[in-house]
Amino acid sequence: MPDTSATETARKIYLEHRALFDLISRSKPNYGADLKQRLRDAIERHADLEISGETSNYLGFVPTAWVEFDAQKTTVITGFPLLAFRFSITEDNAYLSFGMQPGKDPCFRRRVYDTVKEHGELFNDTGTSFVAGWVTFHSTGLVLDEADYDNWDKPETQVKIREWLARFAEHHVKDMSEVIEECLRDYQPK
Repeated sequence: MPDTSATETARKIYLEHRALFDLISRSKPNYGADLKQRLRDAIERHADLEISGETSNYLGFVPTAWVEFDAQKTTVITGFPLLAFRFSITEDNAYLSFGMQPGKDPCFRRRVYDTVKEHGELFNDTGTSFVAGWVTFHSTGLVLDEADYDNWDKPETQVKIREWLARFAEHHVKDMSEVIEECLRDYQPK
């Protein structure tokens, strides 16, 4: 049975201070949009990473060395490379995945898929099956934890995001890139 006295008390307080509560409600941060900008800033601080496309819910990046490979242009999704890291941004958090977009050359996509499976020690999501759509090869947990929202407007939250990306770049992007660049370099257009 719900506590009606608490509900009645809360309603009474709200009605007495409605303008204040409405102002507080309108002033709530847009965590998803703020986080997307903070992630963008973190990516742009890395000379060896480049933003590679975005939507309202995604922010992609690739190592700069991948940008000019012809294979990256074989995706069927305009404005996005074939292989990319992408932050999936929720209402208040984000996680990172690395994978492959749908593409025009199924043989090349299959070759990349098979190569990644051969290097399962570097990619934690190699159980994903080969499909025509997005194929995930690696994914992370959430970037932020509950305590980060208490410090949302303080510099330490931005520092945490930058350090999170720097660790990921150093410990994962670098090693994955060696495997992926070999595939990209060997691509022969049909």
